[in-house]
Amino acid sequence: LYKGLTIYLLIAIGWHGGEELASLSLAELEHALGFMVIGFFTNLVIGIAAYLVLRQTRLRQIDAATVAGYYGSDSAGTFVTCLGVLAAANIAFAAYMPVLLAVMEIPGCLVALYIVSRLRASGKLDVLGNMPGEPGYDP
Repeated sequence: LYKGLTIYLLIAIGWHGGEELASLSLAELEHALGFMVIGFFTNLVIGIAAYLVLRQTRLRQIDAATVAGYYGSDSAGTFVTCLGVLAAANIAFAAYMPVLLAVMEIPGCLVALYIVSRLRASGKLDVLGNMPGEPGYDP
């Protein structure tokens, strides 16, 4: 039920944002694209910074990459709550903002996938995701 509601919510948000994006003038579209680029790179930097900070902890490298992926992403639940608060307070916001939600999900996923793929390509990662020097490593 939870997964189904989440998928429905994301599709509904994306559909609404896409319709609003399609109705923008060229100047408004340039403005929206600027926000998308800023949001994308902000989340990309947050994901990379999170990985670098988490590598200083006792977390395994693969776990640090996973957590960094979460930090470099955004939350649909938080986004919907924010929209609800703005609507309840009669605070105007751009109707294309749901598209930003989708765009800002991508960097976190890319950071985690890239780091894990690099760990796997190194050939040192065991089947349980441990690297040499980590507890439980089995070559």
